[in-house]
Amino acid sequence: MMKRIGLTFMMLAISAGTVLAGDEMITVGSGNTVGIYYAASSAVAKLFNRQRPEYHQWVVTEASHGSVENINNVLQGDVGFGLCQETLLCRAMEGDGPWEGKPHKNLTKVLNLYTEAFTIVSAEDAEILTTSDLKGKRINVGAPGSSDESYARSSLMLFGISTNEVTILSEPSSRSSDLLEAGEVDVYFFSVGHPAFSVREASSGKRKVRLVPIEQSVIDSCLASNPLLSAQTIPVDYYPELVNTEPVDTVGVPAILFTRDDMSEETVYRMVKEVMTNLDLFQRQHPAFVRLTGEEMAGGASIIPLHPGAKRYFKEAGLLQ
Repeated sequence: MMKRIGLTFMMLAISAGTVLAGDEMITVGSGNTVGIYYAASSAVAKLFNRQRPEYHQWVVTEASHGSVENINNVLQGDVGFGLCQETLLCRAMEGDGPWEGKPHKNLTKVLNLYTEAFTIVSAEDAEILTTSDLKGKRINVGAPGSSDESYARSSLMLFGISTNEVTILSEPSSRSSDLLEAGEVDVYFFSVGHPAFSVREASSGKRKVRLVPIEQSVIDSCLASNPLLSAQTIPVDYYPELVNTEPVDTVGVPAILFTRDDMSEETVYRMVKEVMTNLDLFQRQHPAFVRLTGEEMAGGASIIPLHPGAKRYFKEAGLLQ
């Protein structure tokens, strides 16, 4: 397996006395450094690395552009593990979307981490109160090829809106709140666990913002078409400067930790064990993790197979039959 690490990081690690001869470095593809993927990967690393003297392995979080890049990097062996939305991993396994005609059946789930809610953030002065009000607006949907862009375009269809009826920008989601504040877009879409830095940043600007709810009929259509989706409610307590004062209805998809099926069973077992036996500490690493339960993290029913190392731990813990 290829192992990738920046020269600067390696030099810093050596100077800090943290690189030990014979220790195996395990990389996890995450997301941008202010996102929840990065926080989740860093939390996994924090727990795993406490056992480094025993395991002679250590976990490093690697920033990325998110799900699609992480899947590709895991497939290529550039990283050992990655975080992604479960629906995208399904598409990769089936040879759909960015992997059209090239199914990758060697991908496996390790952990369910939290649920990402499809979130519509709009400027109050754009007067977008329902999804039908999106017509004629300027929308940032995320970087080309990203999961955000994929969901945004499919969501427009579910809302009954043609791409010809809106102006689409495909800038990285990390720029969305800045674009909204600068008046370059009226609204942006993305999928994220809450509370989210981007929403907090957008709501604290001079341009007032709101979260747009999804109509129940659309939610029902989403759930009927994709069993991996679930109905979600976005709490607004973390965003006191939002125009909204009531929770916002939407849909969500699990964010998962995954790897290839040839990853060492013992390595995966250790990773799952360190997270699950220290779940209270993991939950304290980000508010989005607070309500996680062992049963949820074991994954439940899914068309994506659990890695044998994860299955072994969950069976020992009584979370799987």
